[in-house]
Amino acid sequence: MRLFELRTSCVRAARRRHSPAGAVGVIVAALSLAAAAPAVGQITVVDKGDHTLTLSGVIQAQSLLLKTPGQPALDNVTFRRLLVIAQVNVSRSWMGEFEVDFGNSHVIIKNAYLQYAGWRDRGLLLTVGNQKLPFSRSYMSSGQKHSLTERPFTGDAHYGTLNRALGVRLDGWTRSQRIQWSAALGSSLHPTSAFQLAFDSPANDDGRSNEGVAVVGRLELHPFGATPRDQGDFHTPVWRAVVGVAAYRWWNSGDRAELAGANLGSSRAFELSGGLRGHGVSLDAEFEPVRATARADAPAGGLFQGRVAELRKGSVEGSYMVVNHRLELAAGLDVLAAAAYARAWRRTSVGATWFLHERAVELKMTYRRDANVTGRPDAFLQETFVQMLLVF
Repeated sequence: MRLFELRTSCVRAARRRHSPAGAVGVIVAALSLAAAAPAVGQITVVDKGDHTLTLSGVIQAQSLLLKTPGQPALDNVTFRRLLVIAQVNVSRSWMGEFEVDFGNSHVIIKNAYLQYAGWRDRGLLLTVGNQKLPFSRSYMSSGQKHSLTERPFTGDAHYGTLNRALGVRLDGWTRSQRIQWSAALGSSLHPTSAFQLAFDSPANDDGRSNEGVAVVGRLELHPFGATPRDQGDFHTPVWRAVVGVAAYRWWNSGDRAELAGANLGSSRAFELSGGLRGHGVSLDAEFEPVRATARADAPAGGLFQGRVAELRKGSVEGSYMVVNHRLELAAGLDVLAAAAYARAWRRTSVGATWFLHERAVELKMTYRRDANVTGRPDAFLQETFVQMLLVF
């Protein structure tokens, strides 16, 4: 992908000269909302015993400043996320969730599933519908509860990490929750760009993707008890740790005619990850090798060498709650090495989160420096994110 295309895709809007007004506007909005925001919670619309309907949402405004050497700065102000979430319980065992995102001037269906919880006492939970697949610790964590504004390469659905899929998932755990596992089977789409290895759900099908089937398995060990995936530790008095492995296999179902670009035949990946929480510390590390094979030679200049794309992704993220329930500082390093790249793409990030009203209102800032963008030794980016988050 040419650097200009990457720049414009990052901001997702028309180019214009940078003005600090966008970032200032996000900060002012956060301060205004902090004074009046309620505590985080759902709005109960219907409450008739076991029959309930609750609504919740997320408003996430973002200002992004992007700089490259020798180019004019790009600035974009947008709603990164505008989530509306409805949860319905029809009995003690059956519930459903529907989540839609109106951010970035698009309408995207996120969660749309039915869940059976009647086996919870046996350590089992069954979910059917549009949902996240159990691969990538970074991707499975909530984007709103990430200490940095952006997920690393290991959680990026554009580079070999599975996105949501339409399928069935079974989660299990032991009584102590020190062993947890997941298995899933789902329908997943692959947009045919040779510059990315992306996957998405049929719920948001644009007709320009290959259709395939994904099989995923996951196993986690929690030696000190269940460890949360969400980042940001509010000085819990005990340590929690997790080590996990996961793998997936995706293959083209052959139901659609081939399109221009890289028509994927199959893809497989493995994950090794770990996390640590406690005493204000949040630490995550992840490694993922990915191998994908196209049905024919892919266009040159992207992730593929002929028919094959081989990726190695790694990330380390850490944060510390400097002022409990108020200020968190974070840093991260992530790397994407591709066989088709001349150099490994490296990203270094630092950031801070100001909790203005618990988790209900946050002001988040991240600076990220990219080196060797898309594998080019002379390609650099500097990205500055300012986000205001309101959860209700």
